[in-house]
Amino acid sequence: MCRRRWAPHRPRRRRRGVSVPPRRCVRRWHGRLPRSGPCRCCHGDLYALPIVPLPLPNSTSYAAFVQRTNFVPVQGVRSFIVFSLLVVAALWVVVLPYILNATEPPGWLLLVGRWIPALASLVVVLWLVPLRVRLPELWGLSVRSWSRTLIWAGLAFAAVMVAQLLQIVVGVLLGLARWAPAEGWILALVGSVLPITLVTMLSTLGEEVAWRGHLAQALAHLGFWRSTILIALVWMVWHLPLVVAYAVADVMPLAANLAANLGIVFLAPLLAAVAIRGGSIWPAVVAHAVPPFTGLLVTEASPWFHLLFVAVMLLFGIALAPRSGSAEAEQAAPF
Repeated sequence: MCRRRWAPHRPRRRRRGVSVPPRRCVRRWHGRLPRSGPCRCCHGDLYALPIVPLPLPNSTSYAAFVQRTNFVPVQGVRSFIVFSLLVVAALWVVVLPYILNATEPPGWLLLVGRWIPALASLVVVLWLVPLRVRLPELWGLSVRSWSRTLIWAGLAFAAVMVAQLLQIVVGVLLGLARWAPAEGWILALVGSVLPITLVTMLSTLGEEVAWRGHLAQALAHLGFWRSTILIALVWMVWHLPLVVAYAVADVMPLAANLAANLGIVFLAPLLAAVAIRGGSIWPAVVAHAVPPFTGLLVTEASPWFHLLFVAVMLLFGIALAPRSGSAEAEQAAPF
């Protein structure tokens, strides 16, 4: 509400899950009020209208993903554009010395560099495009139901594991790879996948707070698929400096690296879907951190073998994507 008694911005009560916009400022000499945002004179704390009305408690529509944000579409699009330019430029600055020297970027840079999107999001929100949203809500870190979040985090982990197992089975049956398990592969698989996932989550968290947190809410008014595709394209472009660095250093063929980078577009729907279903970004952080283990079981894999994993992940993303207007009995996401 407004900080001054004589210019209230008190919203009406919510009726049937729909958010009613607050009243206009009652002082005529404050000038013409903006279409969105608080009064420019008395600086009320409430925006005129959120992006979408609040959904019903049992709705799983994409509007539930942003029910607690105070974005307006113009702010969201401006924040998306500024963030995209900043984060891509930042990674080019970091990787450019390795490209000029034709050397492979070290492993620690890949782990630390995943926090570049989080830093870019912080700069955008605090200085370039200020937003009146608490950072835990903007980044999707707030958790209302730990049981729901943990269940979907487990399902996200299982989805990535099953996708890799299906990739191995189908690839071997089609002759796209040769079955050649390494010695002690069962012990290595059981004893390393979960610890590596837990450690890698410290790194993937820096990406997911931006891709599935900040940008997903900034573009929420576009709907699930349009916003997810736009974010996936920026995510893919963000990886291009690493593609160029690996190609210049002869670490990986350019064609194979570009194909792997293109697969990011098809992985994004699953990460976005589990984040929405789980009510926070933590399921997406878990899914992003699962390490590949196909190298322990197969060799001589063709480029088509790697596309199998992308195809399975895309199918999982389509199956889990929220459908607007569905009547499933699931609590609205608390973003």
